Amino acid sequence: MTILDVCAAPGAKTTYLAQMMQNRGCIYSVDYSTRRMKVWKNEVDRMGVKVAEPVIADACNALPFFMDADIVVLDPPCTSTGAFGKLPSAKWRITKRSIDKMADIQWQMLNNCAEYVKAGGTLIYSTCSITVEENEMLIERFLKCYPEFSLNEITPKIGLPGLRGMEKCQRLYSHVHQCNGFFIAKLLKSTSK
Repeated sequence: MTILDVCAAPGAKTTYLAQMMQNRGCIYSVDYSTRRMKVWKNEVDRMGVKVAEPVIADACNALPFFMDADIVVLDPPCTSTGAFGKLPSAKWRITKRSIDKMADIQWQMLNNCAEYVKAGGTLIYSTCSITVEENEMLIERFLKCYPEFSLNEITPKIGLPGLRGMEKCQRLYSHVHQCNGFFIAKLLKSTSK
């Protein structure tokens, strides 16, 4: 299996994916920050991962390679509104403008990631934000622009359904699920051209 892990640093997703893959296949881990990728390298080494390749690149732009991935995991930067329980002071810097700006960045990344998913492959989009602008509204826009993708059920079901009729998406809330707030969408690319 070939996996593209976008916004990969500090490495928790990469190391977990490698464990699930039993250190077979290939994971391309992309992050824009050289400093964060040093942390990623330490984590990958510490966990004994042999199948991950680091790529320093900005996912808002075309990535420096061509590939067809079985799975693309995109965990983009977000406003972190789901983490207010751990960092309550962060809520004072959130504005409508900052949410819209973050959604623009996420849109660029989502657009770029779509081309790397092979036919029949999966794109996982997740944030630790609970705003609809960064989540359901972005996925609605994506599905309109990319009709070859469709929402797919996520298993196991560990949260609540997404908002705006997107019941196949999952939401986790800190006050309900005793964790940070999250949004997750699983998008399947059609095998037909």
